[in-house]
Amino acid sequence: RETTSKNTSQDWLKTNLAKCARMLQGQRELETVSQQILSEMVPLVAAQSILALENARLLEEVSELAIRDPLTGLYNRRHFDAATDHMLVRRRRDRENPWPVAGILFDLDHFGLFNKKYGHEAGDVVLRAFAGILLTRFRASDVVARYGGEEFVAVLEGSTLADAAQIAEEVRQSLEQRAIVGPAGEELHATVSAGCAALDD
Repeated sequence: RETTSKNTSQDWLKTNLAKCARMLQGQRELETVSQQILSEMVPLVAAQSILALENARLLEEVSELAIRDPLTGLYNRRHFDAATDHMLVRRRRDRENPWPVAGILFDLDHFGLFNKKYGHEAGDVVLRAFAGILLTRFRASDVVARYGGEEFVAVLEGSTLADAAQIAEEVRQSLEQRAIVGPAGEELHATVSAGCAALDD
């Protein structure tokens, strides 16, 4: 009986050891499979992340193109109208502490004749040069746009009519004093007229 009991215990031990071995083997196989899946998933997740970032960047570029004038890089008229409306609505809401708002309209002098004399390519160079002056002179909070062919407009939040007149004169002088290099290397000169108005209501 003791021999039979001993054999039974040994059989039970062997059986359970075999089960443990199979379980360990299965766990190792599972870990191997998991590592293979992870090694395949990491590049896929990374690729998806890069794609998502690229799509976001492209969307931002398209959105920016929709509100920019392609020639000068300034805001276009559509964005200017919307941004100015938004600015004035905010001002009306704050009736207890209203801030001044002023606008400037710039018009390049005799630009049609300039284009006839020097060509449209030279005219485009002048438009870009004038836009560059505007970009360097105005603040990020100001709304500056190309409003028409040779018309440009700026709305200055927190600026009085006197402030706008001073800035307009500075811009006028900057263009008048600038020698612009034309497409053929020639020296071009242009002037601009400006009108200012207080947009307070």
